[in-house]
Order: sequence, then C-alpha cells, then structure tokens
Amino acid sequence: MKLTIRGKKKIQGTIKISGSKNSALAIIASSIITNEEVIIRNVPEIDDVLNQIKILEEHGYTIYFQNNILKIKPKKHINYRFVSESISKLRGSYYFMGAMLAKSKKIKIKQIGGCNLGDRPINYHLEALKKLNVKIKEKDDCLYLKTSSLKGNTIKLPFPSVGATINALIASTKAKGITIIENAALEPEVSDVGNFLISMGACIEGLSTKTIKVTGVDYLHYTDYYLASDRIEAGTYLLLASTKDSDKITLENVQPYYLKSLIDVLKEAGSDISIGEHSITIKGNSHLKPLNIEIGPYPAFPTDLGPIISVIATQIEGESTIKETIYKNRTSHINELKKAHANITLSLDTIYIKGKTKLNGTIFQSYDLRQSAAMVLTSILASGTSIIENAEILFRGYEKPIEKLKQLGINITLINE
Repeated sequence: MKLTIRGKKKIQGTIKISGSKNSALAIIASSIITNEEVIIRNVPEIDDVLNQIKILEEHGYTIYFQNNILKIKPKKHINYRFVSESISKLRGSYYFMGAMLAKSKKIKIKQIGGCNLGDRPINYHLEALKKLNVKIKEKDDCLYLKTSSLKGNTIKLPFPSVGATINALIASTKAKGITIIENAALEPEVSDVGNFLISMGACIEGLSTKTIKVTGVDYLHYTDYYLASDRIEAGTYLLLASTKDSDKITLENVQPYYLKSLIDVLKEAGSDISIGEHSITIKGNSHLKPLNIEIGPYPAFPTDLGPIISVIATQIEGESTIKETIYKNRTSHINELKKAHANITLSLDTIYIKGKTKLNGTIFQSYDLRQSAAMVLTSILASGTSIIENAEILFRGYEKPIEKLKQLGINITLINE
C-alpha cells in the first residue's frame, strides 16, 4: 500500500478528532471481565481496534461495530488460550492478561507484537501481576499466567509505565481486598480505562494521581461508555497547520487540557492558538522560534509526537532540540527526513534540527505508526510529489486519514498494491 502526496498546498478546514486508540485497546480487552453486554461509543475504526475485535470474535464473542459504536455481547466462559496470530500483531493485546486473570484466573498468551521502538519491557506488567498473587511461566513463545485467587497488594512501579498501570488496574478490580498502585502513570488513557471500569461497578480512587487505590469487587455489570478523544491524533493535525501563514484549522471533539504540553510548546514558539471547551483553532506562523523539547511521561511532552514535531522543526529558523527519554529506538524518522534534505542529526538521546530547510518530495518508507505520520507531514510540507511506502502502518492508529487530509485541501491518493 502506498500514499502519493503533492506538497505545498494551503491547509484549511475543520477536523473531527476520533476516539483514543490507546484507550480503546485497553477498554475492549477489559470489557470481557463482565458477563453483561458492554457498549462503547466513539471507538475509532482503525486497524489496531479491528484486530482487537477480531481477537474477541475468535473467542466466541458476538460483536456489533458500526458508526463508531461497539457492542460486545456477553460470554460467561471463554478459552483461556490467546495464541492466535492476531495476538502477536498487536502490543495492546497484553491487556488481555489483566482481564483474563480477573475473569477466569488464568491465561496462556502468545508473545506480543507492535512497533519496534526499542526496550519496552513487559516485565513491569508481569512484576505488577505477581504482586496480585499471580504465578507466571514462560515456554516457547508463550506466557502462562495463573492464580488461585487475586489478592490485593501494594504495587510500586519502578517506572510510570502506562501499560503496566492499566494491566494492574484491570486485574485488581476483582482482587480480594485493597490494591495500591504507586508511581502510577498519569496519562489520560489510564483515567479513561479507570472511568470505564468504574462505570461497570469497579471501586477505584486516585485516577490522574501517582497513587491509585482499588478495592476489589465481586461483579462488574453492563455499561454504556463514551471514549475520550485521541490526543495524539489531535496533536498530529495541530502540528500540520503550525508553520505556514496561510494555514488555519479547527479541531473538534478534543479535550484541550490533555494537549497542554504541546500547546505550551507551540505558544512559546509563537503560534496563534484559540482554545474552546472541546475545540482548538490554530493559525499558521512561518516565523516560529526554535524548539527545545524534553520528552517524558505525561504531563511532559508525549513521545508519540516526537517524530512529528521533528518535521515542524525543519521549517523553523535556527536550531531546535528534541530529547527522547522513553524509547531509544524512536529515531526511524531521522534518515527518512534526510532523504528530503532536512538538516537533522542524532547525538545520544537528543535530536538536533537546523532550519529553515526547503524539503523536497521523494520516496519514503514507513517503519512505525508515528514515523509514518511524520512522513505524511513531511510530504505535505515538501515541494513536488512524495510517495510513502508501507503506508498501511498509518491505518493502525489514524481513522480515515485520507478523507480527513482531503478535507483540509491536501492532494493525497491511496494506491493499493
């Protein structure tokens, strides 16, 4: 699958931001805990979500998914073996560990896939689950997790891992007694999953803080839940319109507060941004000041936007720096940007970008989701026509990107091969 993009077009219009990819994957997995129907609204129709739904269907669940509304019919007993190819394709499948332990007290799960971003240790998840009285064995390419009874405990995470926090949160909803998760991740997706579980009857306190308290309950019930919007998708489109004077876009269905770190960076650089209750409007500015960003866990600047804002830095006069402190391999965009004649280098964990650079259209490769999005932005800002190969990666995390970009006046075509 390829994308062809003709750059240097004026960007203007309004985009409705989709539901959160990262929340959706965890919430779909955790929905299996209840034996009653679950309805989830604002679910993005993206490949990762479709893959997560496929896993449920492989285990006998009846699914209705239309117009971003997902209905999951209950199933009391399901096969504890999660070993299909669908599992290995998607890192978000690891949330089935916490969910199956809460539902059936055991799971056999194939080793997990996802983007290759370097060291993403699943041991944080496993150590957290061990604290809840879970025994774990590894054989061949599978993990075996089993418990006689989930028991509340204090879990102190060595790093505020989003995935480990969510897995511990899901499992502990059915653990006997009280579970305290210390050094918990503060990302909005954690709160979204927690609020979903609360809507089913879970007893959770301290969401959006470093210490979460969960009092185990015996039963979770039916819910009808509205998913939060995707802050990374919103950030991607916000950056797209930031560097040209003629560009102006409005984002709808957003929670601006969760984009504060990006908005602060852009305002400090000189962007004209107006914020509504659930909307953001940005007017482009061709005279932004250089960026100096340190990426870190929320509420710091998000790692997922690092490759994308690197592209924007090529259009800013002077030297910008972006320090990546989470994923050591989040650098696949660097050599691809060099193909477009960007002046970009990496030293240890910091990217240095000197602008202002005239980018030229070329042939790009997609390696991971956010790098793929960065190549789309590069192609839009570049002169001439660009081709992005392996473009199917983009559809893992962005809903209807072709339609949305065309709404903004961008000349983009999808070629299926």
